[in-house]
Order: sequence, then C-alpha cells, then structure tokens
Amino acid sequence: KCVDVAYENAALNGIDRAIACARRTWGDEQLIDLAPFIQKAAVPAALLAGCGSEKAAAFQMAFCAPYVKAEAVETYGETVKADLPELTVEGTEPLFTAMTMGDSEADPMTAMAGMTKFSAMVAAGELDVVVSDPDNAARNARGESFLDVSSFLTEEELDRYAERLLSFDMVDDEGNPTGEKTAVCGIDVSDNETLSALAGGGECGVFVVANTSHLEGSSALVRYLLENS
Repeated sequence: KCVDVAYENAALNGIDRAIACARRTWGDEQLIDLAPFIQKAAVPAALLAGCGSEKAAAFQMAFCAPYVKAEAVETYGETVKADLPELTVEGTEPLFTAMTMGDSEADPMTAMAGMTKFSAMVAAGELDVVVSDPDNAARNARGESFLDVSSFLTEEELDRYAERLLSFDMVDDEGNPTGEKTAVCGIDVSDNETLSALAGGGECGVFVVANTSHLEGSSALVRYLLENS
C-alpha cells in the first residue's frame, strides 16, 4: 500500500515533492526499508506509465555511488556522445546523470532520497544504463531493476567476459544471505580507471535497466565500455 501511495504521489506532484511528503509521513528509516519493494514494482509501473506516450525518451546513463561528481560525469558524457552518435534519439542527445546515493548509516536522508529517486526514474522509464558501486548495484539487482546479461550479450561475449559477470546474494529482512542469488545482471568494469573514479573510486559494474526503451543503444554502450576497459 505504501508503495502504491508513493507512486501515485510522484505521478501527481513530481519526484522531489513526493520524496519530501513520504519522509514526513513514514520517516527515513521506513523509506529505506521500502526501497527494494518500490524498485521491484518499478518495471510494471513504468510499462503502464508509458502507454499512449508518443514522445521518444532520451537515452540516459547514470552513475550511482555514495558520492558522484556531477562535473566529471558531464565531461565524460561529452566523450561518449562524440564516440557513440547512435545514442542520440530523434535529435535528442543522451543524458549522463550523477546520482549521489549517500551512506544509509552515516547519512540516511541522502541515502533514502537517492534510492527513492532512482526507483522513481526507473518507474518513469528514464534510465537505460547504470554504472554503480557494488552496494547500490546489489540492492537494485535484488529489486529486479536490471536485465539478465544474456538479453544484450551474445554467447561469445558471455564466454569472453565469464569471469567478470556479476550477480548478488539475496538477503532476508535482516540482511542475512538466503542462499539464493539474483540473476546475472552486470559486468565488472573496475579495471576501467575512468568508470571506477566516476563510481566512487572502487569496484564498479555496468548494468542495463530492465525496462529500457533503448536496448540496442544500451547494448552498444555496454560494448563500448567493455572494449575501453
């Protein structure tokens, strides 16, 4: 019920206002707990939201980490736009977004805002490719926000990158591993110094959002990142 209310509020009033309202109503701790359920509902909500829309959405790549420098992401985006003109959709250039996710323990308000905004952007069909640190990637993968890599890589590529494929432990309500794993939904790109720096300076992976409306462009971008790793 809480998830339904959050989405209805976002649709009527916008993401930022919905986040502020949700924080007042439920508090930061409960919203952080709700994040995986919001993310799991994002794909069907986005499909419904997209019905009847005639305008093509811009291709968008996001960098998610506890802290991301927006200027560095913007500079990197200019390079990618020049190298991959096919990411321009019907005259609309691709977007490159820095998403500072914060630390759920040290800075719960920033973390909650980041998780909620990510979920809302997925629900709106606004994201295509994500480069993320492991913690945020794991949470989003558990919420079924990412495609299985077999959806955009060939058998040959799956074999070539077999040691770099990413999946994550599923956890219970207390954060303990259940013994199950998420789908194989990402590729480790930590050896790409530029991507690693943009994603917080440590390990990172690249993921395609489950409800992307630009699968061909997403596949092209993933291959571009892997070839330049």
